[in-house]
Amino acid sequence: MAEVSITQTGFAELQRKFDGADDVIDLEMRQTMDASLNIFHQLVDPMTPVFNGHLRAATTEHVFGTPAGGNFWGQLLNPMEYADDVENGRPPGQYSPIFPLEYWVRRKLGIPFPGSLARAFQISATHKEKGRKGVKMFERAFKQGKPRVEQLWQGIDERIARKIE
Repeated sequence: MAEVSITQTGFAELQRKFDGADDVIDLEMRQTMDASLNIFHQLVDPMTPVFNGHLRAATTEHVFGTPAGGNFWGQLLNPMEYADDVENGRPPGQYSPIFPLEYWVRRKLGIPFPGSLARAFQISATHKEKGRKGVKMFERAFKQGKPRVEQLWQGIDERIARKIE
């Protein structure tokens, strides 16, 4: 599974700064986590191969836990069976999954079934022989979006202070 995870601690520190504002802190941390994941999601989507394909549509965001509970994190992930292969590539010695390749052959190469299936087997055999380089859409999106996300989290004190006033 291809993913980006963000773990955020700091609720207790914010709680000490802003005594009695737990609800405001919780809400601001949740909104900041959502905004952080959204930044990465907007970057991952155009980097994901196959325009309007299943892989791109499957990328999803989830926020887990509660800031007050000390166990709070967000995840941008793609649960498709071949997402990890697309992200990280495939070493020689393994076939690529046929059905996602067959779908890709029909859409991108315009080869109708059953020729698309034969072509997908050829591509998969090439991947077995030579391997396949990963696209690194999550890795590149993380590197590109990290400064913006860090800036969001660095400004959380100021946003909480404005909401409390």
